[in-house]
Amino acid sequence: MAENAYIDSAALHARALIDFFIKPKGFPSDIRRTDFAPDWTPAPDKAVARIKKDGWMLNKYLAHMTWERATPSAPSWNYPDLTEDVFDIAEAWCAHLAASDGDLSEYFAGQIKPARAALA
Repeated sequence: MAENAYIDSAALHARALIDFFIKPKGFPSDIRRTDFAPDWTPAPDKAVARIKKDGWMLNKYLAHMTWERATPSAPSWNYPDLTEDVFDIAEAWCAHLAASDGDLSEYFAGQIKPARAALA
Protein backbone atom coordinates (compact mmCIF):
# COMPACT_ATOMS: atom_id res chain seq x y z
CA MET A 1 0.00 0.00 0.00
CA ALA A 2 2.80 2.46 0.86
CA GLU A 3 4.51 1.70 -2.44
CA ASN A 4 1.36 2.77 -4.31
CA ALA A 5 1.33 6.03 -2.34
CA TYR A 6 4.95 6.70 -3.32
CA ILE A 7 4.18 5.97 -6.97
CA ASP A 8 1.10 8.22 -6.90
CA SER A 9 3.06 11.01 -5.24
CA ALA A 10 5.90 10.80 -7.76
CA ALA A 11 3.45 10.67 -10.66
CA LEU A 12 1.46 13.65 -9.37
CA HIS A 13 4.61 15.76 -9.04
CA ALA A 14 5.79 14.59 -12.47
CA ARG A 15 2.46 15.70 -13.92
CA ALA A 16 2.82 19.18 -12.37
CA LEU A 17 6.39 19.48 -13.67
CA ILE A 18 5.36 18.38 -17.16
CA ASP A 19 2.80 21.17 -17.12
CA PHE A 20 5.49 23.62 -15.95
CA PHE A 21 8.17 22.63 -18.47
CA ILE A 22 6.21 21.66 -21.57
CA LYS A 23 2.63 22.94 -21.65
CA PRO A 24 1.56 26.48 -22.48
CA LYS A 25 -0.34 28.51 -19.91
CA GLY A 26 -3.98 27.54 -19.65
CA PHE A 27 -4.81 30.33 -17.19
CA PRO A 28 -3.06 33.64 -16.48
CA SER A 29 -2.25 32.45 -12.96
CA ASP A 30 -0.40 29.32 -14.19
CA ILE A 31 3.33 29.32 -13.55
CA ARG A 32 5.38 28.04 -16.48
CA ARG A 33 9.05 27.85 -17.44
CA THR A 34 8.54 30.81 -19.76
CA ASP A 35 8.00 33.00 -16.70
CA PHE A 36 11.66 32.40 -15.80
CA ALA A 37 13.39 31.54 -19.07
CA PRO A 38 11.22 32.58 -22.04
CA ASP A 39 13.91 31.76 -24.60
CA TRP A 40 14.49 28.15 -23.45
CA THR A 41 13.17 25.23 -25.47
CA PRO A 42 12.52 22.07 -23.43
CA ALA A 43 15.35 19.55 -23.75
CA PRO A 44 16.74 16.91 -24.06
CA ASP A 45 14.75 16.14 -27.18
CA LYS A 46 14.33 12.41 -26.51
CA ALA A 47 12.91 13.02 -23.02
CA VAL A 48 10.53 15.68 -24.32
CA ALA A 49 9.37 13.42 -27.15
CA ARG A 50 8.65 10.52 -24.75
CA ILE A 51 6.70 12.81 -22.43
CA LYS A 52 4.69 14.25 -25.30
CA LYS A 53 3.97 10.71 -26.48
CA ASP A 54 3.20 9.06 -23.11
CA GLY A 55 2.50 11.87 -20.64
CA TRP A 56 -1.24 11.65 -21.29
CA MET A 57 -1.24 8.45 -19.26
CA LEU A 58 -0.59 10.45 -16.09
CA ASN A 59 -3.94 12.13 -16.63
CA LYS A 60 -5.76 8.91 -17.42
CA TYR A 61 -4.22 6.72 -14.71
CA LEU A 62 -3.63 9.19 -11.90
CA ALA A 63 -6.06 12.05 -11.86
CA HIS A 64 -9.21 10.89 -13.60
CA MET A 65 -11.58 7.96 -13.40
CA THR A 66 -11.56 6.71 -16.97
CA TRP A 67 -12.58 3.64 -18.92
CA GLU A 68 -8.99 3.30 -20.11
CA ARG A 69 -7.91 2.91 -16.51
CA ALA A 70 -10.51 0.22 -15.80
CA THR A 71 -9.93 -1.84 -18.94
CA PRO A 72 -7.81 -5.00 -18.63
CA SER A 73 -6.27 -4.25 -22.03
CA ALA A 74 -5.11 -0.80 -20.96
CA PRO A 75 -1.68 0.10 -22.32
CA SER A 76 1.22 -0.39 -19.97
CA TRP A 77 3.29 2.61 -19.06
CA ASN A 78 6.67 2.88 -17.51
CA TYR A 79 6.30 5.55 -14.84
CA PRO A 80 9.94 5.31 -13.66
CA ASP A 81 11.12 6.27 -17.16
CA LEU A 82 8.62 9.11 -17.25
CA THR A 83 9.92 10.54 -13.98
CA GLU A 84 13.53 10.16 -15.21
CA ASP A 85 12.60 12.16 -18.30
CA VAL A 86 11.15 14.89 -16.09
CA PHE A 87 14.39 14.97 -14.07
CA ASP A 88 16.45 15.21 -17.27
CA ILE A 89 14.33 18.13 -18.51
CA ALA A 90 14.52 19.84 -15.10
CA GLU A 91 18.31 19.56 -15.09
CA ALA A 92 18.55 20.98 -18.62
CA TRP A 93 16.31 23.89 -17.56
CA CYS A 94 18.48 24.55 -14.50
CA ALA A 95 21.60 24.58 -16.66
CA HIS A 96 20.00 27.13 -18.98
CA LEU A 97 18.70 29.20 -16.08
CA ALA A 98 22.19 29.39 -14.55
CA ALA A 99 23.22 31.98 -17.15
CA SER A 100 20.45 34.40 -16.19
CA ASP A 101 19.73 33.62 -12.53
CA GLY A 102 22.40 31.57 -10.81
CA ASP A 103 20.71 31.67 -7.41
CA LEU A 104 17.41 30.36 -8.74
CA SER A 105 19.19 27.71 -10.79
CA GLU A 106 21.16 26.60 -7.75
CA TYR A 107 17.98 26.41 -5.66
CA PHE A 108 16.15 24.24 -8.20
CA ALA A 109 19.20 22.05 -8.81
CA GLY A 110 19.34 21.49 -5.05
CA GLN A 111 15.76 20.18 -5.16
CA ILE A 112 16.32 17.86 -8.12
CA LYS A 113 19.28 15.91 -6.76
CA PRO A 114 17.60 14.58 -3.57
CA ALA A 115 14.34 13.94 -5.41
CA ARG A 116 16.13 11.84 -8.03
CA ALA A 117 17.99 9.98 -5.28
CA ALA A 118 14.75 9.28 -3.39
CA LEU A 119 13.25 7.62 -6.47
CA ALA A 120 16.34 5.59 -7.31
